[in-house]
Amino acid sequence: MKLLYLMRDPFGSDANKIGITSFRSAKVRLGTYQNSFPGKSHLATFNKVWYGEDNPVKELEKTLKNQFGYAIQFEGRGFTEWVYEKEETILKQINETIAGYHYHVYPVDTDGENVYTIDSLIGNLEEAQHDNNLSSNRLGKSHEKEYTSNP
Repeated sequence: MKLLYLMRDPFGSDANKIGITSFRSAKVRLGTYQNSFPGKSHLATFNKVWYGEDNPVKELEKTLKNQFGYAIQFEGRGFTEWVYEKEETILKQINETIAGYHYHVYPVDTDGENVYTIDSLIGNLEEAQHDNNLSSNRLGKSHEKEYTSNP
């Protein structure tokens, strides 16, 4: 299983990182991002999260990067996951892409996951996977909702 995540620019610009990570690597990925900031001033957070089997999540990421190619700076290390667009534009495109391509990728009902909360989320998702219950959200809400930007 993999996660697709959207991470807001911690400095407030209209840039959002779109990336994927495996369940196993999610905490390490967040820890790597956290190492770039002092812990007292910023907590690295996956602000929006989706999950699914490996291939649909990989294909979704590839499709999104093609769709946002105009807004991604491709020069230099670390640029290819940052989309220079407003969050609401990105969330709308993610929702439309999942629906339009019929990707079996589901939003997680969360206000954000960080190094202190990601293990609990992964545990809940693994439990749902174990129960063969991926179509219902073990975290309390239907997967039919779409993400919208926070005001």
